[in-house]
Amino acid sequence: MECAALLIYLNKTCWNGLYRVNKKGEFNTPEGRYTTIPTFDDSSFKSVQESLKGVELQNTDYKELLDSLSLVKMTFCISILPILV
Repeated sequence: MECAALLIYLNKTCWNGLYRVNKKGEFNTPEGRYTTIPTFDDSSFKSVQESLKGVELQNTDYKELLDSLSLVKMTFCISILPILV
């Protein structure tokens, strides 16, 4: 829960919600120019938690994921570009 909260904080306070790291893997996104920062209370997190009950999240190659699907599953794939080192 703490990691999720920190990631949301970074998303809401960094430049355009960007999360970026350098070649060393160090976080290096500049601050955003916000006058107020949106906050989330416990009920917001609990609502998301309730919505995700029964949902399986995977971090895998999309080709492997699509090969393993049956017709009754709904899938949302997000394409992430590889980090060039």
